[in-house]
This record gives sequence, C-alpha cells and structure tokens, in this order.
Amino acid sequence: MAMAMARPGGAGDGDAARPLVFALNGARVELAEVDPSLTLLTYLRTRTALRGTKRGCGEGGCGACVVFVSRYNPCTKDIEEITVNSCLTLLCSLDGCAVTTTEGLGNQQAGHHAIHKRLSGFHASQCGFCTPGMTMALYGTLRKSTVKAKHSCHDSLEANGSAGDGINDLQLTPAEAERSIAGNICRCTGYRPLLDACKSFCADVDVEDLGMHQFPDKNELPPYDSTRDPEFPQFLVRECETRGICSQHNSGNISASANGIDGKSVEVQPRFRFSDCASAKDREKVWIDPESLVDVFKALRTYQGTEVKLVVGNTAAGYYKDVKPNVYIDISKVDELLTLREEADGIEVGASVTISNFIEFLESLEVRGLKAPTSGVIGTNNETSIPIVLAAHLKLIASNHVRNWGSVGGNMMIAKLYNFESDIATILLGVDARVKVVSPCGEGTVAKNMSLEDFLERGALDNSELLQSIWIPLDKAFSSQDGPRVRFKTFRASPRPLGFALAYINAAFFARVSEPVHGVTKLDDVRLAFGAFGTEHAVRARRVEDHLNEKTLTWEVILEAVRLLRTEVVPAHGTRHAEYRVSVAVSFLFQFLAPLLKDEDYVSKFNGLLSSGKQVITMTDEYYPVGQPSAKTASVLQASGEAIYVDDIPAPADCLHAAFVCSQKALAKIQNVDVQQALQTPGVVAYVSAADIPRNGQNVGVSMGVFPKQGLFATDLVECVGHLIGLMVADTYDHAKEAAERVEVDYDIKAAGPPVLSAKEAVKRNLFFPVHFLAAGAIKPIGDIMEGFSRGEMILENVEVITESQKHFYMETQTALAIPDEDNCMVIYASTQTPDFVQRTVAEALGIPCHNIRVITRRVGGGFGGKVFRGATVAVACALAAYKLQRPVRTSLDRSTDMAFIGGRSPTTSTFSVAFTKEGRITAVKAEILIEAGYEQDFSSVLPRDFAYSFKKYNYGPVEINFKICKTNLVPKTAMRGPGHTQGSFLAEAVIEHVAARLELDPEIVRERNFHDIGSLCIYFGEGAVGSPESYSLPSLWERLKDSANWVDREREVQEFNEKSTWMKRGLAMIPIVYGNLSQSKSATVSIFADGSIVLESPGVEMGQGLHTKVCQAASFALSKLFPKGRGIDLSRFRIVQSDTISVANGGVTSNSTTSEGCCAAVQAACETLVERLTPLYQQLQAAALHGDVSWENLISKAIYMVDLKVHHRYAPKQFHYLSYAAAASEVEVNLLTGETQILATDLVFDCGKSLNPAVDIGQIEGAFVQGIGFYVTEGVETEDGRELADGTWGYKVPTVDTIPKRFHVELFNSPALQERVLSSKASGEAPLLLAGSVYSAIRKAILSARKERAKWVTSHSKLTDQEPILNDFILDPPASMDRIKKLCGFDNVESYLESMNHNVQNTKSHAASV
Repeated sequence: MAMAMARPGGAGDGDAARPLVFALNGARVELAEVDPSLTLLTYLRTRTALRGTKRGCGEGGCGACVVFVSRYNPCTKDIEEITVNSCLTLLCSLDGCAVTTTEGLGNQQAGHHAIHKRLSGFHASQCGFCTPGMTMALYGTLRKSTVKAKHSCHDSLEANGSAGDGINDLQLTPAEAERSIAGNICRCTGYRPLLDACKSFCADVDVEDLGMHQFPDKNELPPYDSTRDPEFPQFLVRECETRGICSQHNSGNISASANGIDGKSVEVQPRFRFSDCASAKDREKVWIDPESLVDVFKALRTYQGTEVKLVVGNTAAGYYKDVKPNVYIDISKVDELLTLREEADGIEVGASVTISNFIEFLESLEVRGLKAPTSGVIGTNNETSIPIVLAAHLKLIASNHVRNWGSVGGNMMIAKLYNFESDIATILLGVDARVKVVSPCGEGTVAKNMSLEDFLERGALDNSELLQSIWIPLDKAFSSQDGPRVRFKTFRASPRPLGFALAYINAAFFARVSEPVHGVTKLDDVRLAFGAFGTEHAVRARRVEDHLNEKTLTWEVILEAVRLLRTEVVPAHGTRHAEYRVSVAVSFLFQFLAPLLKDEDYVSKFNGLLSSGKQVITMTDEYYPVGQPSAKTASVLQASGEAIYVDDIPAPADCLHAAFVCSQKALAKIQNVDVQQALQTPGVVAYVSAADIPRNGQNVGVSMGVFPKQGLFATDLVECVGHLIGLMVADTYDHAKEAAERVEVDYDIKAAGPPVLSAKEAVKRNLFFPVHFLAAGAIKPIGDIMEGFSRGEMILENVEVITESQKHFYMETQTALAIPDEDNCMVIYASTQTPDFVQRTVAEALGIPCHNIRVITRRVGGGFGGKVFRGATVAVACALAAYKLQRPVRTSLDRSTDMAFIGGRSPTTSTFSVAFTKEGRITAVKAEILIEAGYEQDFSSVLPRDFAYSFKKYNYGPVEINFKICKTNLVPKTAMRGPGHTQGSFLAEAVIEHVAARLELDPEIVRERNFHDIGSLCIYFGEGAVGSPESYSLPSLWERLKDSANWVDREREVQEFNEKSTWMKRGLAMIPIVYGNLSQSKSATVSIFADGSIVLESPGVEMGQGLHTKVCQAASFALSKLFPKGRGIDLSRFRIVQSDTISVANGGVTSNSTTSEGCCAAVQAACETLVERLTPLYQQLQAAALHGDVSWENLISKAIYMVDLKVHHRYAPKQFHYLSYAAAASEVEVNLLTGETQILATDLVFDCGKSLNPAVDIGQIEGAFVQGIGFYVTEGVETEDGRELADGTWGYKVPTVDTIPKRFHVELFNSPALQERVLSSKASGEAPLLLAGSVYSAIRKAILSARKERAKWVTSHSKLTDQEPILNDFILDPPASMDRIKKLCGFDNVESYLESMNHNVQNTKSHAASV
C-alpha cells in the first residue's frame, strides 16, 4: 500500500505546483512533498507496506534491491522497460514511471508468478534475502525477450497471419538467461540452481539437462504467460500524453536538435523543496526539472556556491556516498543532452544518454549495415566493427541495472572530478573521441569542441560549463580491401570476467595496419590509451605511439615498446598492486601487437557461464518423507517478498533508530566524547553509552556460557578501529547515522602506546590469550616427534604459510528491534544464530531476569557464524537504548559499519617442519600456529580444536602442533563457516604440496600415500568419533571420484593443452577432507490441533540451511509410524514457527551445521511420544471402523478430548563427535598475461550418510564450495593502520555467477547405515567449503606449468629472480588473486618471452649469415 499526499494544482500549473506522480504495482501514487535525496528503496521500506525489496549494500553492488521500472514515451508511443537498483534511484526521478516490485508479480492470495514458483521448484532460494532481487532481475530479462518475441510475432503475422499466444512465447537464449542475474549476489546457493531456474525459461533448453528440481518434465513447469504481466497503467499514459514528456530513458535512437532553445523561458523554479529542520537553512534540499540547457544554466547560476548535483541516474552515489548536495538538477529530460546521432564519419552521444541505450545504439549500427573499420586480426575472419567492440566493453561496466540508469556523461564526469577508474573514458580516448562543452551565452548557449584528452587534463568545469556530448569518429574510408586496415581492441583486467567490478587497469588500442608484404607489417596512426592503473585519468602512451608509428613490426620493436611503456604507465605513489598493474599494461600491449607477427590467439576469452551441472543422489523411502528432495519451506514466499525478516517488521509506534559510534583509532585512551553537535542533528533523541547501563546491569555485549564475555561499550580505552563507543538514537537511521558521524571523540594515542596490528607483533610483545579448555584434547601431541623426524629421509624446515581473513558478507546485515513491554520486560526481534544467548546477554546488561527478556527470530538472511557472537552486541545495544528511552529502538547496520564491526575469519600464520621419505610418505610434522584474535578472544580461543581436526586428515605419523592466540588491536575475529577447519585443511594441503614439490611428485600421489587406515584414524580422532570401520568411506569415495571425474584422461588432456598453449595454462587437482562434526543437544515441542494441523517449535534458527524443511520431514516420518506403511502425514499439515526463547528455553546456538539433525531428532522423539499416546485410541477406532480405515482427522477429533496432544522433548546425542568425508577435483585455466582464473570444472563426492533432504544438502554443498572459492581465490582482506580497506561491494569481491565452476557435478555418496547417527545422516553445511582447496591446488599446478614454460625463455638477456630459485616449490598464500598469480608467473614474463623470440631471430640471422 503506497502513501499518497494530494496537493492542489496539476500538470497545467507548472512544475512547482505539480506533484510527483508514479505507479507502484499498478496503484497511483501522488506526492506533493518529496525529499529530493529520498531513494526509491527508502520510500518502499519506510513509507509503504512493501518489504520484498531488500537493502543489502546501499551501493548498487548486490542486486537485493532491484525493481522493474517502465516509462512511456508520448513521442514514440513506446514503453521502455528496465531493471534498476532502487537503493540508488531517487524517487523524484520516477515521475511518470511505473514501478513493479516482486510483490507486484504475484502473491499467496492472488497466485504466485512463474518466476516465484520456478525459483522455489529449482531449490534456488536458501536464506532468501537476495531472492526478490533475483526475481526482478530475471523478470526484466523475460520482459525484454517478450518485446523481442512480439516484434517477431508481428513479422510472422504479416507474413502468414499467425502469432503466438504469449504463453512461454520467448526468444530467450541460455546465455541471455544466465546473464540476467550477473548483476546480483547470492551468498548461499552457489548460483547453480539460480542459473538453472533462469535457463528453464529458454525454449531450446530441456529441463532434464538442468539440475535437481520439482518438475517431472517441461510441461509441468509453471507457465510464463506474458499477457498476465502487469501492464503500464493507462492513467500514466494520459499523464505523460498531457505533459508531452519524452524522457531519455526511453529514447532508443533519437536525434535532438540543439537549436530549439527558448531564451525567453521563465525563471526555473524548484519542483520540490524539503527541509528536515525549518530553522537550518543549510539543510534545505531542492529538486529542479529543467526543460532545456538554458534552464540548467539558470539553475546553476541561481544556486552558485551551493553543493549542486546534476542527476541522470544517481548511480555515482553508490561509490561516492559522502557527496550530499543541497540542489538536485535533473538533466535526464533535457533534449540537447539526449542526442544519439549517426553521421557518415562518426557518432554523437549525448551526456545524459544511459549506458544501456548507448550500447543498444552501437549494436543497432551493425544491424543497419554500418560497417566501421575492423578490429580483427589481419588475415582472419573474426573482424568486428568498432561500435561492436565498444558495446562489448561497455557491457562490462558495473551491472545491467546500473547501466540501465547511469549515463555516459555521468561516468565521464566522475572520472574528471574524482579520478574515478572509468572504462568509458579509456575506450573513448582510444578511438580519439572529442567532447562538446557548452556554456551560456546571452539568452542561449555556445559550444566548444575539444579532444577528450584535453578535456580530461583540464581542471574541473566551472558552474558555467557543461558536458553536452561526445563525438566518436568512424573513418570508413579505410574499409578498402587494398588499403591499410584498422585494428581496434579494448582490454580490462578485473576480478570478475563479466564486469560488475572496477578494473585494475583498462586499455584501448587503435592502429592502422598495412597488409603484410614479404612478411613485413607496418603500423601507423597508433593510439594507446590506458586507465585505472593509479592515475588521475586515462592517458595516452605518447612515446610508445611514436616508437611504433611507421615502424616495421618485429619482436625487437615490440620488446622496445613494452620497455618504453613501463616508463609511461607509472602508478601514483601509494597505488595498491602497482607492479601488477604495470605488468598487465605490458601484457595488453603485447596481446595487441604480437598476433600481427605470429598468427595465433594468445589468450582464450571468457566465453560463457555455467554450461552444465549434474547432481547424483540415491534416494530411499526407509524414513519417508525424510530423504526426499522436498522444496524448501517458504521458498516461494521468499521469492515473492512475503517472507518477513527482522527489518521487514513494521515499525511500532514511536519507534526510533540507532546508529553506532565507533572508534576511528586502533588503540587510544578516550579523553572526551563530545556529542553536543551530534545532538543538534534533526530527529536525534539521545546518545547512549556505558553511562546508561542500569545500576544492576553490566557493560557486556556477548555472554555465551563457557566462552569469555565481551564488552559492550568502550569506556576509557578503545582497542581497535570499529570498537563500539556508543550509539546515537534518532527518528530515522539516516539521521542517527549522520549524528553518529558528528560525534567528536578526543583520543590520546601516546598514552596508550603503539597498537599491535599483526600476530607477529603480538608475539614480539608477548600478548596472548589462553587456548580454551575445550580445545585441549584435540591439540595434544601424537606419537614421538623426535623419532618421527629421525625416520624421515628428507626434511623441510620452517616453511611459512599464511591465511587471510574472510568476511561473512551475509546478505542481511546485523539487525535488531527492541520493544519495551510491561513489568520491566523486553521483546527483541533479532537476526541472530543465538536467540538464547542474546536473551542472557540482554538480561545481564540490563540487570533483570532472563524471563523478562523474550527474543524472537523467525528467519535470518544468512549467518555463516557472523551472527553467533558479536552480532549479539547489536541486539544488546538496541535493548539498552529502548530500556533507557522506553520506546522501541531498531537498527539495521549499513554494509560498511557491519563489515567494520564484525571481524570475519581468523587469519593464521603457520610455520611447519616436515620429515618424509623419498617415496613421499610423511613420517612427522611439527607446526606452530599464530592465530590473530583481535582485541577480544571471541571464538579464537576455541579455534585450535577445529584447526587440529581438519589438519589431521592425513596420517603424518607423530604430530605436534602448538598454538598461540595473539591479541592484536584489530576487530575481534569470530566464527566463520568452517572456522578453524578451513585454515587447518589449508595447512594440511600446504604440507602435501611442498613435499610433492621437493620430490617432484604429483601431489595426488603424495596425498594417497598418506591416507589414514582405520587404525591411524582412531589414534588421531578417537574410536568414538570414527565409529564402525565400514563408516570410513574416504578411500571408497576417492576412487569413486577418480572414476566419475575421468581423472586419468583429463590429466593427460591438461598436459597436452599446456604443451601447446603458451599463455593459458591449466591445472587439475584433487583433494580429500576429513571433517570433525560436533553434535548438539536440542529440544522441541510438538502440538496437534483439533483439525489435525501440527505446529513444531524448535530452537534452531532457519537461515537458509533448510532446517525447517528437514524438521517437518522428520516429524512426518515419526507420526506416520502410527499408520500402516504407505500412509503418512502430509507435509502441508506441518508448520514450524519462529524461534522464541520463552516458548523453547535454553536453545543454545544454531551452528556447526549439526543443529538441523539435533532439532530433527528432538522433534522425532516428541512425535514418537505422541504416537505412543495415540496408538491405543487408533487401534480402538480401527477395530470399530468398517474397513479398518481411520483417517488422521477422525483420530484427532476424538483424541482432543482424552489425549494430551502437546509434547516437549530434549534430545541428547549418542555420538557427540563424528567425522565426515568428501573429496573434490577441480580444473582451472589461468591467463598468464593477467593472472585471471577460470574454473572449468568441479567434480565433488560428499558422504553425508543418508541425506535428510538431498535437494537441501546439495544446495548446502554447492553454496559452501562457492563460498570456499571466495576464501581461496577472490576474497582478499587488506588493512592499513588497523582499518580494513574493503568495507562494501566495491572493494570486497565475493564470488558471482562468472567466478563459479562452468561445469559443477555433485554426488551424494551413499554410505552404509549409521545407527549412531540421526536417521543415518551427516551434516553437510560447512565441510564442503574446504573442498574449494581443490581449486587452489589446481591453480598451483597451472602456475607450475607457467614457471616451467618461462624457464625455457631464459636467455642471457633475462633470468629468474632471486625469489624463485626452485620452479616447483613456491609460496602461494590464499586468496590466489590475480596479482599473486601474475607475480608467480612473472611480472616480466612478456619481456622474457620477447627477449627469447628476439634472441631466436638473431641466432637464425647469424646462422644464415655464417652459412
């Protein structure tokens, strides 16, 4: 329901009086007063009842907020339909638009949309927080395909009188379907099921070729009928027709004249004025809708000296979040800025044209037959026009949603104003583009043209200048078959192949190439543009251009060119990865020139997303419906936006919002906290700090039983950047955040001393936490370490390997709502994995009993351990504020605060020594592990236990591991999916890899020679954890994997590929895991109602792992024992309700992936008690029945009068500690010129016993594996002076659809029945993350092949550096990022190759001369 405020006046009364009118899910919205800075997302979430659109990042970088926007063009009568990021879209820019959210597509009452149903049926929603955004991204693609199909139908109707009916009538290719969600992030699923759901809409895709789903065949797929999609409202058509607005967003191909300026137009008046404080004039914001350039300049002149922002799409706000203007001038409808014009010798594009419209225009030129100069390799048939090359590169900028709304000129201007790493500026510089800058002159304007190079080098435009358009020359004179050809190519090196990330460096090269005559090729008119390498703006490499012009191309000329380039491409001081960026610049130039001498493809392009995925399961009805791949509970509601998360709960009356005040210093004494200015911020109610803790309360933020308590607020000393000092409470989060930023903290750095910013510094200063007693047993030495080393024939000593931190990056940030209740009570809604411990901590902080605190958690939008410990602090802080003010207080941390406050995975520095035989049999290992904890212990003190479990997956003989928990002045590190296990498994593989390297053996051989037998397994882990000998399935599944992955043949194929390919190298690796799981005691309550419906209560928190689904299946199985085999209780009868600390007390933690099985066991036992109670009555009714048939409804209708139908049960596990086994093989391809990695294939076999739900378990396995790819490949965490540099989507790169395996096969290994396990099952949620180590190991192999290749090039002119004396024994610490890979392959590998080629040429000439 949308709020609307009417105001007198209409379209004919002028913009100042005309309200903002748009449609929201078909309903008219009319707003007379609007805050110009208000985004669509904020409006949706605070002014309407619609909560499906989520805030994941607020940067346009995750896609959780994507909505569908339609615009009507009264000039062309066309309707443009696009997807946009609502977190960046200003509400005022939507005048005349129709906005559709996921709720507008369908719902539970009216029926769900086909997308909702298919996402659910393909098991493509886990935590569900990203799913509404995925829905709308896919919907946008379907609508675009529908429009294309309609045009085809129109042509078909004209040809033969027939047309489609709209049902599944799409022209959607698999590539288009896959790319539809390329601008969205999912942290749970691993993307494979999402991509399958997308591809299910393609006519030429057979559902049998897709992954696991709920649809027997294609005919059973929920049909997509485009005729039932929301239509553009007629009231908006009439509105737009009346106004005659022709917006650029639906401009398509238009040509606007610059002559229609009305110099006598009235003075431009603000359309909207808004101030959140009447007494503060500087807080007034205005929105202006100019109709011409003259109007724009009038507005600029009027507000000269004020912070002004020219707005088209506002997409730059996702990056430059601190830019907060007072004046917004909407230039998206100014005709003179909307030109898209083709002439004989070039193209003109207006500054306000969106990037997507520019792309479509460029592609249309090819369709219309404009053949521009070619860019293909001479002598081949892969020639491509300059417009198409430009369009292809533009598609790699940001995401589709950003390109739909952001403008070409806007991108150029932030490059000029803020040194933004623009791709557009670079590629247009490469084609020698010119710009038109316009300024006012009398009653009109005057334009001047200049080169783009001059434009970028000039200072900022003043208030009397405006970028109007860009001119792109297309010299068709050189299309002659006899003359020189034009070679134009663009490049970018980015963490993500499909864009959606800033480039480390980009480039665009142009040259006229003469046809080879007698093997001689010459270049002319060379243009070499480089950008994003640590420079103020894109630049031309002039000296290299001069060097190449009119030169006969030779290897020596190219070598001189790349050497010269290193003197021109010089990153500014302090640029990160500077050496890498320069090396890639050299690689780009080499890729441009080398094919002209040697006709071959030097690298393979990224050519698609996931091409296939297969899941292999063995189902049984032994525990039916347990073991069936049932769809996840509430997944369709998650897709439609009807599933409620904490921040979706409507704000209670008088609700306030809290924002954190955090330390900006790593270590300092607090001299004073001045909040006076902050309290003057409009809407601010109070500042809350340690001084507000009640007399009987404690300054405690985390209290979790056997774990050390953590503080809530800093008082006298801050111990890390991000240490919580207090919180500001205001009427909105934006006001609270603004006030928090205005708090002035006076720090005394000298009195506190220098901060400790690394584990090694902590060792020097002897700053340690004790290892927790829970870890003591796991880290005891095994065997006689001295004897083991004496048996070794070879020894590696003091090898150091490092693992970095990893951020949780759950889609839903830390969120809480605290509501005071009567009798000194408090109700808290929290996004937490530990409602129980939140209850305890709040009670301690407030000094009141636990029974006064009720914590409710319905679902969590991703946790991964990040909502176990420090997440509790968020709820406690809100509760304290609510207690003080006696008003509801809520917060949902912005992404930046969340990432700074929640520490992530613990970094480790490990030093090991290992003894081994010449055959690769390890005889002893000794290791010292430094764990960086942060300033509090959190989970780090227990980490050694889990580290040791996974490290001991191989039989090393005697083992001795010593741990030091290092106290540093960094944010406390916490549990993160597979905590300790991930680091321990990596160290185990590092030991194997280094032994294999020293022996020059294949690592898989060394792995196999150090597998456990059942005896050594029991020594390492204990007989209780190992269980029966037949349960040790690792050797069997290892052989199964080698067979299913076709290991032997693929090893040979990889070797053959590497022998033939110079610049692309492949690696194939296979690793096992042995994972120690800790079972949990859980309770459950089961209640049967009079109509036979059943409610299940459990302390387990649903956060995407399918806990609720499995619990319902377990309950159905247990209750079905009442009936003869073949009958049962349908899952639709069950409802599992939210976790509630009052109804199910002492619930513990949802963690370790074993909570699901514990809750299933508790529910199963409770249901079995009900079966015992109901059996006598059932038998009595059965005897009296005509055919002995008693229905469930009839049984319960009688039982309610004589049987207690509510049971509570507490489950205690039979086996507290048990082992899981799995193995994975991965194949990668590494680009030696850029360091980019493609994961070609992954085959994975996982033993989870008898799966409780194969669909859920496979989803957990795939999602964990892809999160592991993040740890091993993409998710680097860098710090500077104690501050983490990546605090959002711009700097922190979780895996996306283009960074997962292109072929992903998963098999659930059907191990023998495990009587000691819950329904013979094993956990599946965390262990698979470790298997991504197979990707890392495959990358190592590819690098080794590259290093061997490089060694062949070594001549007297080049040599290996001192850092790489041994080719096959090198350190690659995860993540295996592009720069680290490139460094190991050689930052100078291009020069080495060129020196070798030139040396060979010279030798050939010398030999010929001597003959």
